[in-house]
Amino acid sequence: MFRVRPEAADRNRPTTSWFAAARMGGAKVGLVPVKVAGYLWLFWVRKEWLMAKLTRRAAALLGSSLIFAVLTACGSGPDPELAKSTASASAATTRAVAAATNSLLPEGTYRTPELTREQLIATAVKRGFTRAQAEQALARDRISQTATFTLTLQRGQWTQSFNYDGSREGVGFVATYKVIDHSTVVVTEPGGDETVFEYALEGDAIRISFKNADPQRMCQGDTKCPLGFIVWESAPFSRV
Repeated sequence: MFRVRPEAADRNRPTTSWFAAARMGGAKVGLVPVKVAGYLWLFWVRKEWLMAKLTRRAAALLGSSLIFAVLTACGSGPDPELAKSTASASAATTRAVAAATNSLLPEGTYRTPELTREQLIATAVKRGFTRAQAEQALARDRISQTATFTLTLQRGQWTQSFNYDGSREGVGFVATYKVIDHSTVVVTEPGGDETVFEYALEGDAIRISFKNADPQRMCQGDTKCPLGFIVWESAPFSRV
């Protein structure tokens, strides 16, 4: 019976890489898999620790961003000083516009002299109406003998009032107005209808007339319409 040499016996054993490494290093075979598993476990633990650290850092950055956004939003509300400054600038602009308007057409109360019935009719006839049309318009407003017309310009409001026959007073026309230039003013009624007047300053008086108007076309079918020409064009309005 022969003996197998130790070298031959070694050749018959498995020769896996980890077995050979353990053999060459003098380590015990059963401990190598345990060591490898230990390395894997440590790698996994380190990876999880790094991931947790990165997650905490990301959460901290996100929280800081949200806090900054909230503080920015809270701080971006209306600035009282800025609002006050804007309001002051707007008021200054309004005053400047009003001053410019007032210099062209001064605010105040203006009034015609007392006008006789014949003077009123003559104004209508001069504008192309017949005497019958003028008399009909006066009758519609119950003007028997005399009429006085008043114009008040105040804060952009145009108010025309009247006194008929020395005893009956009232308001005939209320609107807003805008001075276009040294001779043109646009008057706008509450309903949106606009009338363009031509005006001229004569000392302390204002002479007013319809601008580029065709009386017959304007008053077609309206028997009271000639009264508008009578009111504005019979005489200048003098400051009271």
